[in-house]
Amino acid sequence: MNRTVIAANFALFLSLVVAAQAWPAGDFVLVVAAPGSNPATVHSLIARSGGSYVGPSRFGWMAVAYSQSSDFAQRLLGEGAFLVLNHAFATGCLQKDRS
Repeated sequence: MNRTVIAANFALFLSLVVAAQAWPAGDFVLVVAAPGSNPATVHSLIARSGGSYVGPSRFGWMAVAYSQSSDFAQRLLGEGAFLVLNHAFATGCLQKDRS
């Protein structure tokens, strides 16, 4: 079998696995606004979507938010969020630089 076909299928499989893990599930989500946005923009985005700000990330344009509403992720996207991900992805984003 052609190695390119095998590599392409493997890449597709990995993409699907990552997408399934990144899908927002539960009450906590990682909100990603447009890169370069200031924290006030992210706070406003969360508030307009009916959620609560939980905490910042290393980057001002990302934050963890909370809502018990089942359509919270869709509302965030509707208000202008760039991405809404499972909060488990926030682990690396929450650590501050130690330099």
